[in-house]
Amino acid sequence: MGGIVFLVPGLTVISVYGLIARHWDVLIPVAVALAFGALGVVDDLRTLVGKTRSAGLSPAFKWVVQIAVSLLAAYAIQLSGRGLVRVPFLGDVPLPWWGYLVFAAFVMVATTSSVAITDGLD
Repeated sequence: MGGIVFLVPGLTVISVYGLIARHWDVLIPVAVALAFGALGVVDDLRTLVGKTRSAGLSPAFKWVVQIAVSLLAAYAIQLSGRGLVRVPFLGDVPLPWWGYLVFAAFVMVATTSSVAITDGLD
């Protein structure tokens, strides 16, 4: 639940900027953050309401939802024409569409999981 303190103001500022500057592509990461945040809220609420600490969502369910949301977001990014990987000192690295989907989904899920493990908000 502590993540809401960071999620709401951050997403508000990014969304307002995207709408004012007409950068619609920022709305895709905002949607991903909202989906992952909602998943975290549901998990925390189930833990608070449940009789045991393990009453939250199962890790497998959370991974499946995160992977599904990430694949949808990567597909939307690919359709928007922004789906490329930039590597320092190499520039743009071409990936096939399916390679980009897998890579982008991996980055989103891995980043979210690593922050969830190390942030100390639970």
